Amino acid sequence: MKRTYVNQLQNNVGNKVTVKGHAYIIRNVGTISFIILREFTGFCQIISESGLVGHLTPESVVEVTGMVKMNAESRYNNLEIVAEEI
Repeated sequence: MKRTYVNQLQNNVGNKVTVKGHAYIIRNVGTISFIILREFTGFCQIISESGLVGHLTPESVVEVTGMVKMNAESRYNNLEIVAEEI
């Protein structure tokens, strides 16, 4: 799948995308993990099951494929990616 940049996510709501960058912040909350992905066009929030991110550490280089969704609670342009594959 072709790479999508963070600054292009607004145009891809409801679509499956692949983003690449660094795991800037990783937070585990119960069975859900939040990753803040950093790349040269900006930041985005990724939500996944904790099992998918068990091996990640801050500054890990990652490629994430998932669905772009609107979330008013997200501080990153009200968007998030629900990860299917990391």
